[in-house]
Amino acid sequence: MLGVITPQLFYGLVFLISGTGKLPGQAEFADILLQSFWNPLMAFLIAHLLPWTGLFLGIALLLNLFPRLASLPGIGDRPYFTLTAYSASGSGCFGERGE
Repeated sequence: MLGVITPQLFYGLVFLISGTGKLPGQAEFADILLQSFWNPLMAFLIAHLLPWTGLFLGIALLLNLFPRLASLPGIGDRPYFTLTAYSASGSGCFGERGE
């Protein structure tokens, strides 16, 4: 049982921390996305919807609310993360780096 719950808690914390880290700087996150290959509409949607999605998914996974359904967006999140990581270094996925 612990082997099933541990990844769920891990991903719940990752989504929760990632979502809350992006909430204060949504405009800056959109600016970073605009410097890569994202068009203005997609940059706006990603910068404003992704933090809230991560926050709600993290809460759902941590509280064990529909865990299979809550884990599905994580599959779609991987290509986004890969593309953004290569195109916009320092995208602030987990908040400011404190440099």
